[in-house]
Amino acid sequence: MVQDTQVSKDLSSEFKDQRSKASRATKIEFGIQVLSTGTWPSFQLINLNLPRDLTTTAERFSEFYIRKFSGRKLSWVHTQSRGEITSTAFKKKKYVFGVTTPQMVIMLLFNEQLQYSLDTIREASGMDQKSTQLVLGSLANSGILKIGDSEGEVHLNLDYSNKKVRVDLSRITVDTQETRETEAVQKVVDENRTFIISAAIVRIMKMRKQSTHQNLMTELIDQLKTRFKPKVELIKKCIGMMIEKEYIRRNKDDRDIYEYMA
Repeated sequence: MVQDTQVSKDLSSEFKDQRSKASRATKIEFGIQVLSTGTWPSFQLINLNLPRDLTTTAERFSEFYIRKFSGRKLSWVHTQSRGEITSTAFKKKKYVFGVTTPQMVIMLLFNEQLQYSLDTIREASGMDQKSTQLVLGSLANSGILKIGDSEGEVHLNLDYSNKKVRVDLSRITVDTQETRETEAVQKVVDENRTFIISAAIVRIMKMRKQSTHQNLMTELIDQLKTRFKPKVELIKKCIGMMIEKEYIRRNKDDRDIYEYMA
């Protein structure tokens, strides 16, 4: 472990020197810890869509590392990565937030707008639903974000206030109740969307009388796009429910065709 720490310092210094000589320096202060698999505890690896500047820096370090150590595999442990965000969004007071990289990715989304749906945040961040809920829970627990109710909207809390200028959000644990509330919101959103999709299926089939699976999927997505982006899995579930309730049925000769049942 001690050896990994020293090697990491040397790698960071060498990488920084190379970038400086190549005039590839960015505004991002970048430090790295390269840990040997088997020596350190195993860490959860998650998918994460990094901001462009971070992506560029990470890619350049990966190229640098692979050139230096041919044959080695480098995996990024985003859950253990840390950074700082400077913000003046809250009551004109300047804060410096210490954050995990997943927290950073979500917080930076609010540079573009003040409100997002849970689905939009999940898609933009690249994380799975559980990881997204955990990160949102920690930010809601800190007071930075507010999570709405039925439609699952997440707002930047412009009334956020803290006596400290430097605030470490990375160490805030997700309260179990907060996590449950986030999960409950997602459940309500899914239930509401199930009802909307099911009603749209009946409406389309009543008008068309008959439709192929693909045509029904396409028309559903087109009709609902102004409200939300329906998941394919949820649409299939709703079609199955409508078959069970005998609103529609499969054609006896071609099971790819649905028929409306009056």
